[in-house]
Amino acid sequence: MTEILQIFNGNEGEIYALSTAICWSLTIIIFNKATGAGNVTQVKLFHNFITVLFLFLAMLLVGSPIIPNFDGEGWSVIIITALLGISVGDTLFLIALQKLGSSLMAVAECSYSLYVLFFAYFMYSETVTPKNLLGIFLIITAILIPSLRNSEFDRPREQIISGLFVALATTALMAITVLILKRILNQYDLVTITFYRFGVGQVFLVGYLMFKKKSLCFMFDFKKVDNKGLHILGVFLGPVSATLFWVAGYKYAKAGVAAVLNQTSTIFVFLFAWLLLKESISRYKLASLILAFTGVYLVTAG
Repeated sequence: MTEILQIFNGNEGEIYALSTAICWSLTIIIFNKATGAGNVTQVKLFHNFITVLFLFLAMLLVGSPIIPNFDGEGWSVIIITALLGISVGDTLFLIALQKLGSSLMAVAECSYSLYVLFFAYFMYSETVTPKNLLGIFLIITAILIPSLRNSEFDRPREQIISGLFVALATTALMAITVLILKRILNQYDLVTITFYRFGVGQVFLVGYLMFKKKSLCFMFDFKKVDNKGLHILGVFLGPVSATLFWVAGYKYAKAGVAAVLNQTSTIFVFLFAWLLLKESISRYKLASLILAFTGVYLVTAG
């Protein structure tokens, strides 16, 4: 046990980033099963409502400050990241997932870590070691190998092009959002930050719908959201648990390292689909698992 703790010591950020990937991979499987042809906006409102409820309970459970002590910069970061990452970014994610499916979405999401590496260099002068770069290359290769062979490329070309455009915009917003948020992660409680980001994001989304003259009955008519149980489970694992781990990963690890470890969620999707759904695992997916976990070792050991 002591040896295991010694391995974890000093790598808290990397462990949080991997935990994000594990939670998010399970969320992808659940949301892909739960999200049908329903209204994306209503699904997003339902997700945000449940997320805020869960996070409020989490604040009570762990003793996080309910009344925040954010200064002007803190509130600015909360508002900007809520608008970009939650009100806009998460909604675009659901649209892209509907258009592309999980495997094609995984291909597009490879751009996320590249965006983070690029922006982190200019915003925080972060660099990575040659061993880190090799690990990043192995992980991205591992994601691309099985994803590029998937039958979801049989979808209509126009749908793929529009879906990829939306997905790339989503990953860019996610990258910019987390790097802006990183500015205040060492100053305030992580659960409180996450709660108020989602709360502000919900306010933005409701305000936009009111501007579009959508009725409150439309916005909160959750009866039209199918598979509520699956959505609630997915929210707990994704927008709640994965988001908390995601924020903690960026607090304690380099942004570029945290980003690429987050992206191993795609590999965990293959693994959990094999373990939980009894899907077959091809030699390509097996090779991806080996490459990915080798890359994870190089990234965390760098």
